[in-house]
Amino acid sequence: MDATLIAVAALWGAATGLLIPRAAYRFSVEPEEPWHDTCPSGHPLTGPARGWLGSTRCTACAVAVVPLSRPVAPGDHDGERDGGHDGEGGREGDGGRGAAAEATGSPVPDTGRYAPGILAPVVTALACAALAAGAGLRPELAVWLLLAPVAVLLAVVDRRVHRLPDPLTLPLAAAAALLLGTVSLLPEHAGSWTSALLGGLALGGF
Repeated sequence: MDATLIAVAALWGAATGLLIPRAAYRFSVEPEEPWHDTCPSGHPLTGPARGWLGSTRCTACAVAVVPLSRPVAPGDHDGERDGGHDGEGGREGDGGRGAAAEATGSPVPDTGRYAPGILAPVVTALACAALAAGAGLRPELAVWLLLAPVAVLLAVVDRRVHRLPDPLTLPLAAAAALLLGTVSLLPEHAGSWTSALLGGLALGGF
């Protein structure tokens, strides 16, 4: 049963981790700057949760890179049909980022910090698997699995811009206290309302 529980927790972590990159990108801004509302290529972000969940690459970018996967025949110069290239190997006006996007199959932002990857799903899956291995079938495991993706999201944002946004930390602290306090009323629990409240206050204060 433990192996099955760990596998299910890892799958949960991987699935929720796939939703983290876009939120991490949108929250990764310097102080006093608004949250990102466009993808690195400048397209408006739409989709689940008003464009807050999913890959950093928007739908327009995903559609745009599909033709780029075809082989390029000798003498076939896409730039001549698309309006030409600048002197640095990119399309005019993009500072060379167009060529990088064509080479990698994904949009490349100015800072180079927001290219999509698989790190968030892997880390979230490992974290959830570790929580399942440590907590077992105790009811608080469900709370940890719900909060783990948010904690990974916070870690990604902190790594990028050294910030912990209040819209994430304050609800996380309140949810930790409320949910852990609730499960402390269930059988087989290993906590209490007091420890949940103190933990939530400590997280919020931090």
